[in-house]
Amino acid sequence: MLGPPTCWPRSGLVGLTMKKRPDRAEAEQAEALIKTRESPGTALGTQHQSSSGSGKMIDHFKIMRLLGQGGMGEVFLARDTKLGRKVALKLLRPRLAASGKALERLLFEARATARFNHPHIVTIHAVGEHEGRPYLALEYLEGQNLRERAAERRLSLREILRVVLAIAEALAEAHRHGILHRDLKPANVVIPRDGRVRVVDFGIAQKHGG
Repeated sequence: MLGPPTCWPRSGLVGLTMKKRPDRAEAEQAEALIKTRESPGTALGTQHQSSSGSGKMIDHFKIMRLLGQGGMGEVFLARDTKLGRKVALKLLRPRLAASGKALERLLFEARATARFNHPHIVTIHAVGEHEGRPYLALEYLEGQNLRERAAERRLSLREILRVVLAIAEALAEAHRHGILHRDLKPANVVIPRDGRVRVVDFGIAQKHGG
């Protein structure tokens, strides 16, 4: 496995060492998504429009702007006023807040993400509830997702290999903890400004055999 999280050099694989190589199935799955073309989606930390909810306080998180939304919830860029850092705040939609199934799914995402301590998997900072709406506070990753990066320009072979290896290692880490991501796609792979690839959104993940 890789050492502590650091900003990877743009030279890609130079100096990279691992204790274990990802298995072929994981590498092939990761490589296949490089070629996937799909409709636009939202990933944590990618640039998005709208300033909906700006200035509102959710516990000690101050909403800055809307990053994106989906069927189950909304993701906002927020500032943690206690620690002075930006987070991606994921809130369950009001109509789903009373749904036991939706709440169970959100809590499973929180617990699954919290199991990992890996440089290529998004970090969860907090879980809570505000005015009846459960939320997750996740690491904010400013940059592009893989879909956006691939649409912007042709990726070099070195960059493809670097991204594929990072994804395969993230999947291997999840599998070691008995977790299947189940929604691996370019929009859920973020390439932040620090260059260290992260796999995000374990929202429909499940346990092996679950």
